[in-house]
Amino acid sequence: MRERGFVAGDHEQVLTVAHPHWIGLLGPLSALCFAVCVQVAASWYGSTQGGSVSWVWLPGAAAATAALCWLGQRELHRRYTRFTLTTRRAVYETGILSRNHWETPLAAVTSVSVRANLMERALGLGDLRIESPTDSAAPLIGDVPNPTQIRDLILDTQTSAQGPAAPTAARARPDDDF
Repeated sequence: MRERGFVAGDHEQVLTVAHPHWIGLLGPLSALCFAVCVQVAASWYGSTQGGSVSWVWLPGAAAATAALCWLGQRELHRRYTRFTLTTRRAVYETGILSRNHWETPLAAVTSVSVRANLMERALGLGDLRIESPTDSAAPLIGDVPNPTQIRDLILDTQTSAQGPAAPTAARARPDDDF
């Protein structure tokens, strides 16, 4: 199975694919709205002054340009960051020109941590960290939709692959710190 650049191996199914949630775009969108308001106010001020003060457009144009760049950067990050969970492994990829790729087999997972503040919990988001003894620094996978369901899916898949008598990964509560 091929999922936007991801190839699942033999006897392996893709269980879920997650990208950072679009809620991360609210900051840049708010800044863009503010910049548009500044430009509208500058336009109104320029029209009341006879149109002779064109310099009042500069702050609005600079703010709009900065907000558009910020929005573009956040959207590119959101589109080119992917967490894929298969029946055998967890894969986290990020980057456009240079790719960072982290992968660990589910059999080697020792703990799965979920962290979500109050706002993230209300929106059904959270940060996920999957640790194994082979990885010295497991990445923090941020703004994952339904992180507790993904944690449970990882642990259930790990348990079903190893059998009921095998040790399972330690379950972490959403309020646990890393």
